[in-house]
Amino acid sequence: MWQDVAAVREDLRDGGAVALANALSANDVRTWLALEAAERREVLAAASPSRRDEIAAFAKRVATRDATTIFDDLVTFPDLSADTCCSALERLYDRWAGPIDPGRARAYLAAALPHGPAYPKIFRSAARVYLALGERDRVVETVAACKRSGRSLRRIRDEMALAPMWGHPGYAELFAHMSPPLFADLDAALMAGPEAVRRLRTDSGPWGELRRLVNLERVDLRWGDEQALEGLAELPRLVSVKFYGRCRGPKPTWALATLVELPTLREFSFQASGVSVQPDQVRALRADFARRDLPEQDRTLHVALLFDTDDGTAEQFGVRGLVAALDSAVPAVRQTAQRILAHHLAVPAGGLPHGTGILLAGELNADRAVLVDRLAAAGITVQREPGPATRLAVVGERHEGRALTYLDAGIPLILEDHLRALLDRIEQRDPIARLRARDVTVQTDTPDT
Repeated sequence: MWQDVAAVREDLRDGGAVALANALSANDVRTWLALEAAERREVLAAASPSRRDEIAAFAKRVATRDATTIFDDLVTFPDLSADTCCSALERLYDRWAGPIDPGRARAYLAAALPHGPAYPKIFRSAARVYLALGERDRVVETVAACKRSGRSLRRIRDEMALAPMWGHPGYAELFAHMSPPLFADLDAALMAGPEAVRRLRTDSGPWGELRRLVNLERVDLRWGDEQALEGLAELPRLVSVKFYGRCRGPKPTWALATLVELPTLREFSFQASGVSVQPDQVRALRADFARRDLPEQDRTLHVALLFDTDDGTAEQFGVRGLVAALDSAVPAVRQTAQRILAHHLAVPAGGLPHGTGILLAGELNADRAVLVDRLAAAGITVQREPGPATRLAVVGERHEGRALTYLDAGIPLILEDHLRALLDRIEQRDPIARLRARDVTVQTDTPDT
């Protein structure tokens, strides 16, 4: 029946409107659209309400302009379902729809709004249409109608297309009984204005504009960068920060230090450029700052180490600052400090001659008894206090300031890895020492009989 326009018109003249309506399928839409408006509506008038809803579904498969033609015909009938009316409104602001025609919009709104109380999605769609028409007072009226119907305003509150309404008098009052909106787009948040934006979760910039959201409390950034961190550091009310980014260069220590010490901040998680910092680590760092009353410069260093900022901050503090950081209560701070120190400390030229004395400061990974025996096999003694034979000190984590005392006394420092490498070289060069070390190790590991 829908072979071509001429056949359809012949069937209409012969009273075949009902049959045409029942036979219409998605494959026939091109022929349908080629008819005159009066002809199309004659077919629709002969269809049942449920059949008209089925025809409305065809609009989801065609171009926006063609879909608009179908809905223009459908909204002339008073018995459309709420779903069809809502679909008509949504087509008005489809991304490809272009400017909204006011006459068409009012016809669609008139058909849809009576269904609002039973189908609250219509209120949200209607609010978007009114905003596109520039009728902001009608947006407020529509949301108020949704509220009076007893329906939840959560989806309207979080609708990014309605973000510009937050600066309109009366709009925010409608949501006063609810938690603040969750903005999923930074551009939308900027349109809403700083007064309204307290929660943000987004994966796109412009990151430099973050500093404008001075009321922001909770933020979840995906794919943030250095500029995003710098913007966050200027916000005074942050309570929770979740940052997942890809910093193209060094991470700004000053921005991270500002965030870590922000008085309002309760939770800070960070993941970027291979570095992962969890909220409990940040809490431990802050507690360590308070417990030891660390000066500002030391706190800055510890932040640089925890976040491994690689911006030169840690190196600026020199060996003494890095050695002091080995007393931090946060393992990640100590580990990064050790990694950097490994490039700044070295065994004195000439190695350790027979009869040398060394000092141990802090926690070492090796079994202390085994290490002492290996040293003894190489002719090196472990001293309790500095003396004439003292050549250097081995520093580990949590040395409780002792390594700094040795450093200030002019005693060179090395790390455990340096000492282990030195002993390996001695044992490789000296077979007798290697045998003695092996024999000592066996004796140490064997229980007494």
